[in-house]
Amino acid sequence: MTENFTLGILETGRPPEDLGRIHTSYADMFARMVGETAPSHWRFEYFVPLDGELPPSPDACNAWLITGSKFGAYEDYPWIHALKDFIRAAYAAGVPMVGICFGHQILAESLGGKVIKSEKGWGVGRQTYQWSEDRPDWLGSTVLADSADFSILAFHQDQVVDVPPEARVIATSDFCHVAALAYGDQVLSFQGHPEFNEAFVGALIEDKREVLLEDDVADKAAASLGDPIDRDAIGAGIVAFLKARESEWKQKKASKA
Repeated sequence: MTENFTLGILETGRPPEDLGRIHTSYADMFARMVGETAPSHWRFEYFVPLDGELPPSPDACNAWLITGSKFGAYEDYPWIHALKDFIRAAYAAGVPMVGICFGHQILAESLGGKVIKSEKGWGVGRQTYQWSEDRPDWLGSTVLADSADFSILAFHQDQVVDVPPEARVIATSDFCHVAALAYGDQVLSFQGHPEFNEAFVGALIEDKREVLLEDDVADKAAASLGDPIDRDAIGAGIVAFLKARESEWKQKKASKA
């Protein structure tokens, strides 16, 4: 019998209430994206650090995925400080982690980097990023194996500006230099949102028009939504990254038996 591999999803934000009723939670978006290519024995557990709910221990699940959020990783909230402590403990324990948008940022903040509200403004809609020369191994298992770049949807103003000492930049763009990070073979993070689809981002743009986004920014972002994105390929890449970590976990467990 195959032993279950459990991915803990740490929900750090929620869609606007009206959109959440239509498009589900961020945690469910991730479970759906990962579930499309994940092995059938994988299981998901949900925790809500936003509400003060953290896992009982860093190794309570085999890996962690940190969602996006409207909050800044540098903000002074008790739940953000507690999550940073949890991330540092999980990293020290060697537990794999994946971070998306806020998750990308709080991983960097927790592990020696720095995040700021960028003067470049909002990066919204379809964004294209270039892979670095130090391409991740798991790319070979996706349709992006021979691609110099990839495109996914984004919605952010904050950016990582100082890279943690144990991380390397694996994707970049003119607008967002630190678009994706890898911390050895243990941690992977993206500034963009591979879990988002065009319908949700289109609705989010209109929800934030004249609230966060000026009309010209909102119009440009909305116009970009008809162009192709690599959502499925990046989702499959995240699964490939985690499958490799699962294999390592099984090997370590077998060696101790």
